[in-house]
Amino acid sequence: MPFQVDASERVALHWAMSLAAYPFFSDVAAIVGRLLELQDEAPMTHIVRRTVELWGDREKVRGGSQKIVRSMADWGCLTESSSKGVFRRRTPQPAVRGGLASLLAEALIFGGEQSAVPLPQLLRHPAAFPFQLEVTAHELRRAQCFEINRQGLDIDVVSLSARA
Repeated sequence: MPFQVDASERVALHWAMSLAAYPFFSDVAAIVGRLLELQDEAPMTHIVRRTVELWGDREKVRGGSQKIVRSMADWGCLTESSSKGVFRRRTPQPAVRGGLASLLAEALIFGGEQSAVPLPQLLRHPAAFPFQLEVTAHELRRAQCFEINRQGLDIDVVSLSARA
């Protein structure tokens, strides 16, 4: 399902490709997203400490997580506060819709630790913190790469299709 992105959507496209291709990027993005959700800021020391807890205490892990966070800031996804090494979410968060939203959802599932994610949880996934993901179950059903299953009365669970 081809689609075009304009200049303002390129960061979301690169973000989706990075999530899908690099598990380390995906983990650092989720860590930053969780910290921003909890306390509205993400100090570099906390990001590095949590990344080391996941990936082991190696110099490449420390340096790599710092470089990823700096890249996120360079892309305009984070802003550094007046305190050096403390990052905040950019506002407003750009809305991601249509084919790009489906691609970002696919990347979140593919690059994440869960093979199936409830749709409300997918829309608020911590690794997608720079964007406001706007996609419905109906739109995901139209994309052939997803399977949508209903749990209970009103929860749609999204997984990647085996046939895609």
